[in-house]
Amino acid sequence: MDFYGPRIPIGGGTLSGKHLTHINRIGAYAARDAALRAVWTGASECLVRLAWAPNQPEPLDVFYDVSGRGKRESAGFFHHATLSDRYDASAITSTLGQGKHFYDITMLWNGSQIQKC
Repeated sequence: MDFYGPRIPIGGGTLSGKHLTHINRIGAYAARDAALRAVWTGASECLVRLAWAPNQPEPLDVFYDVSGRGKRESAGFFHHATLSDRYDASAITSTLGQGKHFYDITMLWNGSQIQKC
């Protein structure tokens, strides 16, 4: 859903042309958020893979590939309604099309709320 570096597989199209709260898009932000939480709580690397089925609010699978120890979020963390509440669509603006969603620290999925976890 989201990737950084050549070792991370991606299907493509996750962030393009989707409604701001579409599970592919908002799930990518949640995966990034969860991976950052794992790294900031002790992991040296973390890859989070999520799989949803159509019309299912929780993912069928949450897979963590973690080097070291770090906090792993439960499937409930990725529930669609929870994600829609956590990552308000008003925070996802047209400027994100410029890639700012990957490095703007004020975005929730980039760690602005990590101190509270």
